[in-house]
Amino acid sequence: MNFQDHKSALLEIKNICLILSDEIYAKPLNILTGRSIGQHIRHIIEFYHCLLSQANKSVVNYDLRKRDGKRMGFSHGKQQGEEMLALLEMLERAIKNEHK
Repeated sequence: MNFQDHKSALLEIKNICLILSDEIYAKPLNILTGRSIGQHIRHIIEFYHCLLSQANKSVVNYDLRKRDGKRMGFSHGKQQGEEMLALLEMLERAIKNEHK
């Protein structure tokens, strides 16, 4: 697992959340098949939650992810992105410690 790539992706989510207004964040866009940027960010974060919650297993089953049907405001998306970064860093340290 390349942790730096995942960290970069989550930092991008955080930065997007910082620059977009709530209106743009929640606006359905034709280019996103009628979904909003916020919905896509929520979907990405759900997958990271699933990955990190099953990190101790040999196979990750994304069908088991918890789906949050609620709309996520941009401040919530930023907070979730920060939490995922922290969890990813913890996982990276744990893996490095196992290999010592």
